[in-house]
Amino acid sequence: MRKTLLLFTLLWSVTLATNAQEVGESEELGSQLRFAASQHEIISILLDDSRYDEVLPEFWKILDLELTGENEQPVVQEAWMIGQRLREVGEYDLAHQVVNASLDGLDTSDSRFYLLMLQGKIFQDEGLTEEALEAYREAQLYKDD
Repeated sequence: MRKTLLLFTLLWSVTLATNAQEVGESEELGSQLRFAASQHEIISILLDDSRYDEVLPEFWKILDLELTGENEQPVVQEAWMIGQRLREVGEYDLAHQVVNASLDGLDTSDSRFYLLMLQGKIFQDEGLTEEALEAYREAQLYKDD
């Protein structure tokens, strides 16, 4: 578990550095990514403390940054981490809220594919086979993009 958290923290940091160097992103983007990285840490603590009802409002703050395109990969990774953790403890409704809100705000095919795969896994865990199949079939629509 600690390795996973360390990996996500590292990914946020690398994304920040890479985006700032490769595309000369504005100071505002750097500020947004730093804020998102600190939100990741807050969310991780809340998940570790089983304070699940506090996780979503903190995640919404990341979505409110409206990071899209090449900057949305860390958002997808964060959604996946949160959804996976909520799935593991049976908080399916909250996990679906994370996925659905993320799907509404992200643009790339890769992002949509990964989030739909997570949605399918959540449905599977709930025993909702038809809904899981539907999510996986929808994910297949993004195979060529």
